[in-house]
Amino acid sequence: MLRACQTCGAAYTPRTPRTRHCPTHEPRGRINRSPTTQAQDTEYRRNRATVLAGNPACAIRTHCDGAPATTIDHIVPVARGGSNALSNTQAACVSCNAAKGAR
Repeated sequence: MLRACQTCGAAYTPRTPRTRHCPTHEPRGRINRSPTTQAQDTEYRRNRATVLAGNPACAIRTHCDGAPATTIDHIVPVARGGSNALSNTQAACVSCNAAKGAR
């Protein structure tokens, strides 16, 4: 079943039922994220650098016994209404942060 690309009108065979663009014009990755999401990502990266600047120990300490932190954890998860604000983040090692998840 051929479909016409919404961008250029060229005929193509879609990879999934929802595909609306030919392979040349198919949206990919973070380039096509909304401006709000891009701003939140920028805030997260900036706050992550601030929190991890002094090589702090893990604040969660459920799996590591105070190992050096390499990530930041959201105290109130973003999935539950938390923000990327500096006051809502803490230093965490990868294993503790993965174990905590969105709890």
